[in-house]
Amino acid sequence: MTPPIEIGLSSGTAPAPEDVLLAWLVWLPEGTDPGTAARQELQRTKLLHPTDPRLARLAALLREVAGSASGTA
Repeated sequence: MTPPIEIGLSSGTAPAPEDVLLAWLVWLPEGTDPGTAARQELQRTKLLHPTDPRLARLAALLREVAGSASGTA
């Protein structure tokens, strides 16, 4: 099971989306396909159509990971 991405939007000190993604990637279990995990995370967190700019950036980063692993962008 991949670690869930959680980001506190109510806090003005929320981490940058790039930092969230990096931490998430580092904590993926060994042997986990990052592309598959990214697609699952997008579905799980409903980040397909985010309204917050930080979540939109995180969703875009996850889509890049999902696309690069599967050979599509």
